[in-house]
Amino acid sequence: MTNNAGTSADQDRYRIVAQGEFGALLSTAFRDATIHIDENTTELLFQVADAQELFGVLDRLRDHAVTIISVNREE
Repeated sequence: MTNNAGTSADQDRYRIVAQGEFGALLSTAFRDATIHIDENTTELLFQVADAQELFGVLDRLRDHAVTIISVNREE
C-alpha cells in the first residue's frame, strides 16, 4: 500500500521506519506521508517545514503506539 503526499521545495524530507505493517487504519491516520509497507516494517516519508513539525509527527506516531526503528533526513 502506498499513499502519496504533496511535496514542497522549502521543506525537509524525513524517512521514518516503523516496526510492523501498517493496516488501513494507521495508513489513514498518516495521509500526509508517503507510505511503503514491507515485510514486518512500514516506511513513512514526510515533508516537514522545521523541527517543531518533525516532533509533531513523532508525537503522532507515539500516540498511535508505533515503535520507531529509525528516523533519517533525506538529502
